[in-house]
Amino acid sequence: MELQEKLRKITERAVADQYLAGVSFMVLRDGKELAYVESGHIDIEGQVPVKKDSIFRLYSLSKPFTSCAAMILLERGEITLQEEVAKYLPAFKEAYVLEDGKKVRPHRQLLLRDLLSMTSGIPYGNDFTDSGRAVLALQHELEEKTDTAAQPGTVAFAESLASCPLTFHPGEKWMYGFSADVMGAVIERASGMRFGEFLEKEIFRPLHMKDTGFFVPEEKKNRLAKTYRGTENGLLFDPTKRLGVSHDFVCPPNFESGGAGLVSTIEDLKRFSQMLLNKGRLHDTRILKPETVRHMCSSQLLPKHFESFNMAFTNLWGFGYGNFMRVMLDPGQAFYIGRKGEYGWDGWLGCYMANFPEEKITLLSMQQRADAGTDYITGELRNAALTEIL
Repeated sequence: MELQEKLRKITERAVADQYLAGVSFMVLRDGKELAYVESGHIDIEGQVPVKKDSIFRLYSLSKPFTSCAAMILLERGEITLQEEVAKYLPAFKEAYVLEDGKKVRPHRQLLLRDLLSMTSGIPYGNDFTDSGRAVLALQHELEEKTDTAAQPGTVAFAESLASCPLTFHPGEKWMYGFSADVMGAVIERASGMRFGEFLEKEIFRPLHMKDTGFFVPEEKKNRLAKTYRGTENGLLFDPTKRLGVSHDFVCPPNFESGGAGLVSTIEDLKRFSQMLLNKGRLHDTRILKPETVRHMCSSQLLPKHFESFNMAFTNLWGFGYGNFMRVMLDPGQAFYIGRKGEYGWDGWLGCYMANFPEEKITLLSMQQRADAGTDYITGELRNAALTEIL
């Protein structure tokens, strides 16, 4: 069966079953499009179809852009990974861990490396740890102020996290959380410009990513996908403001979330992924040096981190993690067809990127279903594509 037809059957079934409102999926090799399919709608009520220029909320797929920004500063000697976070965000000088209900100093200071590898102990809000509950209160406050002038800025929110206990001593375990948002604040302080301004100047504009950023101008709002949640009664519109990220993007945000705040199109995401696959260059534009890309796309986890990593992401067995991306270490352990060295990440609403550096292959997907992540549809699509072209 032809690759395009295989992929279309999967996407059309997902839409017909009301699992997804809409989805697009792209397969590239050597920068050339091998297949592209689009099914369904970015707005079910308005019957607006998915297109290549449809704008999607990346959520956690924002994280690789934050990593890239950090690598740019690393290359220039403006930051180093062994530097303390407190050098840029002084509130973290008072970071602490709770032991038997008592505040204790961390075994060592929090480092930039801890942020990039998610071994910082800074969680997302949750209700099962003291740290998580403290962060959850800040997270709710941030979400309540989204789309208002009262929303804290990138640095202010990051420094407020320092008032919460760390879940564990820095470097002790792995935990998904606000580390990328804190890294965004570090980049803002280290560069001397707003985080979004730095991304625009150093990544988006040079790569001609014209629809990527923290805000959607009025003339582009008709291309912004709505978000939907699966229920027993089918897909329902869900305008959630999760993690302080707007649903409607009614105004430029004070809080530019390095972990979740970007929007983009599959065409823009293609340009970013191809830059990484080409070892830091897209056409005549160089963003990073090849050795920097190799570092960025490598796992930084130590053996002691894998227990907590595998417990947190049971669908990522066989992968390591570093610089806000998964990295395939053992394809035999993975739930998906893959190759050693592949890297990428996904987002809460289902946007997805995977690069295969040896094979020069890229897989991209865009969707807007709540709690999707790397869902079974993405797994089916990547398995179908890779078994045809690897």
